[in-house]
Amino acid sequence: MKKLGSPIKFHWLKLFSIGLILFIFGLLIGLAVSFPSGILEKRLAREIEKQGQVAIDDGSISLGLLKVKGTGVVVRSQKNLWPPVEISSFDLTPLWLSLFSGNPGLHLDSRLLDGQLQADLYRNGSLQASADGLKLDFPLQNGWNMKVSGVLSAAQVEGTVPLDQTSPSRIDLTLANVNVAETGKTTAMLKLGTITLKASGRGQNFRIETLSAAGGDFAVSGRGNLRVGSSPAKSMLSLRLEIDPQPGVDPALVELLKLAAHERSGGGYELRVSGNMARPTVN
Repeated sequence: MKKLGSPIKFHWLKLFSIGLILFIFGLLIGLAVSFPSGILEKRLAREIEKQGQVAIDDGSISLGLLKVKGTGVVVRSQKNLWPPVEISSFDLTPLWLSLFSGNPGLHLDSRLLDGQLQADLYRNGSLQASADGLKLDFPLQNGWNMKVSGVLSAAQVEGTVPLDQTSPSRIDLTLANVNVAETGKTTAMLKLGTITLKASGRGQNFRIETLSAAGGDFAVSGRGNLRVGSSPAKSMLSLRLEIDPQPGVDPALVELLKLAAHERSGGGYELRVSGNMARPTVN
C-alpha cells in the first residue's frame, strides 16, 4: 500500500498546484479588470512625490497587470535641487523571487535624457542602480551665467535610501564630453573631457577615492571627503585637487587658475575646495 500511495499523493499535489496557479492568475485578471485603478494611480503618484520629495507635473502613470507604467512624466525637485527632468517611459515590476523573502523588491526600467536607468529597490530601502547614455545640460547655481553639459556614460550606485549611520554605499560615475559654456552659447569656454568619480561611504559620510578629469583643458586628480545633507547648502565638502594645464589651453584660463590655486614645486597647481556645496570656498 505504501508504494501505491506515493504516486497518488504526488498526482493530487500536482493537480492542487495547477489549480492554485490558475486561481491566482484568474484573481489577478479580475483585479486588473475591476479594480478602481484610477484611485490607485493617483495614490501611487502622491506616494512617489512624498517619498522622493518631488513633484510630478505631466504625463501619465497607469496600473497594468503586475506592472506600473508611466510615459511622458516630468519630475521636479520640491527643493529646486535640479532642473525638471522628463522621463520618457518607465516600467515598475516585482522582483519575483524577493516576494518569498522578508524583503520584497521592485525593478525599475526607465528611459530618460536620451539614455536609460535601471534599479532594484527593496522594502528596507536598499537599492542597486545603473545608468548609461544620459545627456546632461544644466545651469550653474548662485547667479553664474553658465551651464554644464556632458553625457553620463556609465554609473553604478549601491546603497540605502534614506542614508543612515550603518548603511554602506558605493558610487562609480563616468561622464564624457563635459564642457562649461555661457548660457545660450554652444562654444565651450572650459573643456573638462572625461570625468571619473569613485566614492564609498557609510551613512552620510563618503570618502572620495578618485576624482579625475582627462582629455580636456586640464588634467585633474583629487581625493577628499563628503558629508551628504538634505540639500547642497547642508552638504559639506573637503577636496584636494592637483591640476595640470594641457597643451593648447587658453592662457586666460591658466591665469584665472593662478588666482585661486597654489603652484606646486614639481609643476602644475594645487587647489583645495571646502565648505558647503552651495557656496564652497576655494583656496
